[in-house]
Amino acid sequence: MADEKTKPDNGDKPVKTEDKTSSPKLFPVRLKVDYWPLDDARQPAGEVISLELEHAKALIAQSKAERADELGEAP
Repeated sequence: MADEKTKPDNGDKPVKTEDKTSSPKLFPVRLKVDYWPLDDARQPAGEVISLELEHAKALIAQSKAERADELGEAP
C-alpha cells in the first residue's frame, strides 16, 4: 500500500507511520470582512476560503469569519 511504510527490524509486517510531510487539514470559512492572507492577495468579504484550523478558529473568534461547512449553516 502507498500509505504504509516498513521500518527495519519489524520483520515483514508493514507498519503505518505518520507522514510528517502531509499538508494540514483545511476548513472552509465565509469571510465577514476583507482578508489578506500571507500571500498579500486580498480576499473580499463574503468569499468562502479554506484555512488551517488555528487560523479559522482565530478569525471566527474575532467575528471576522463564520463556518462555511454543513455544520455551520443555520437550519
